[in-house]
Amino acid sequence: MRRFADSRPAGKSACLTTVLALLIAFTGAARAQTIAQGDREAFLAGSTKDCPRCDLADAQLQRRDLSGADLREANLSYASLHRSDLRGAKLDKANLEGVNLNKTNLQQASLNGVDLSNALLYEADLGAARLEGAKINQTRLQRARLQQARMKGVEMKGSLLRMTNLTGADLSGSDLSRSNFEEALLRRSNLSGATLDGAAFEKAKLSEANLSNVTSLQVDFLGADLRGADLTNADMRGCRFSLANMEGAKRDGLNMSGSLMPDGREAD
Repeated sequence: MRRFADSRPAGKSACLTTVLALLIAFTGAARAQTIAQGDREAFLAGSTKDCPRCDLADAQLQRRDLSGADLREANLSYASLHRSDLRGAKLDKANLEGVNLNKTNLQQASLNGVDLSNALLYEADLGAARLEGAKINQTRLQRARLQQARMKGVEMKGSLLRMTNLTGADLSGSDLSRSNFEEALLRRSNLSGATLDGAAFEKAKLSEANLSNVTSLQVDFLGADLRGADLTNADMRGCRFSLANMEGAKRDGLNMSGSLMPDGREAD
């Protein structure tokens, strides 16, 4: 009994030491997650590629090599990065409103949670880029390349994506209302659960695309290629499918009430 009583303080001490060690480790991890602000002047001078959390609004950064750069949470609103190299760059939660990214290379870049509203991305290359949860409203993306891009849950309303390549892109759960996808390539893309109300997909290539559970009211699919597309449980009331090719499309639970069909008749 005596030995047992003598060992209790040692046990309490060991337990207290363990708790303190865990608290210190947790605090250190929390501090490590906080992004330190970069050196703005060094970045603008070209002596470093990294400038997280920097205020770079209106900066002129055309044709800069920023491949692999850390620009997380930076303010790049209305800056110009025309023809710059941002391959593999980290831009998560950055403010890119109104930025000029025309013909910029953003392959495999991380842009999760960014604001790209009113931005210019004509012929930009975002192949395999990550843009989950991004805001891309009223943005110009004509002829941009977004093959295999991860864009789950994006808000992309009223944007222009004419002739944009979105082959294999994941746009599931996104709001694409009123955006223009005329002649866009969306083969094997994932739009499941997306909102497409008022959008335009005239002559778009959507073969084998996943459109299950989409809300697609009054959308224009004139001449669209929907061969083999998954339209399961989709709400496509009041749409125009004139001259569209829907051969082999999955239609279980599809609601096309009031839509103009490929053969010219109106669906019940």
